[in-house]
Amino acid sequence: MARPRTPAKVLEMRGSYRKNPGRRREEPEVAGPLGDPPQHLSAPEIAAWNEISDAAPRDVLTKSDRITLELAARLLAESRAN
Repeated sequence: MARPRTPAKVLEMRGSYRKNPGRRREEPEVAGPLGDPPQHLSAPEIAAWNEISDAAPRDVLTKSDRITLELAARLLAESRAN
């Protein structure tokens, strides 16, 4: 399996572009911040959403991750209920 690409911001901080300026690339823009949990989630699911989002590093989860986070929160709440 191939090694994941190093983010452009990390390469910039390492000074990789000073040595190889032709490797410079732009990262895709994020859709926005994650925001609050959806209102249709139950109380245990909202607690799971908040737990997952608080555990993630800052600015990693964005608006484009909302559906995945909703599914993860539902699964976490369901597994804890059983």
